Amino acid sequence: MDVTFESRIPCIICGYRMRVLRCATARINKRSMRAKTYLAWVPRWCDECGAKNLDDLVREVVTLHPDSQAKIAAYRLKRWPELAEEGLTA
Repeated sequence: MDVTFESRIPCIICGYRMRVLRCATARINKRSMRAKTYLAWVPRWCDECGAKNLDDLVREVVTLHPDSQAKIAAYRLKRWPELAEEGLTA
């Protein structure tokens, strides 16, 4: 299943939070997910101040895009209906 991850990295000059998107192929398990390969879009220049992005210096928190969360939840409900009783679909 194709999923999208989203994160924000700060500009080292002005602190503006630049959006980073990653599209990955993921294997969805009953209670976990494994993303294998991905294509990332990382801005090279800050939209606010125009400084060069030094993304190798920044650690980022990556979360699933809301559309991908919904797609995974629907897949898990279809595949494992008992998860709805436990409330573990997302």
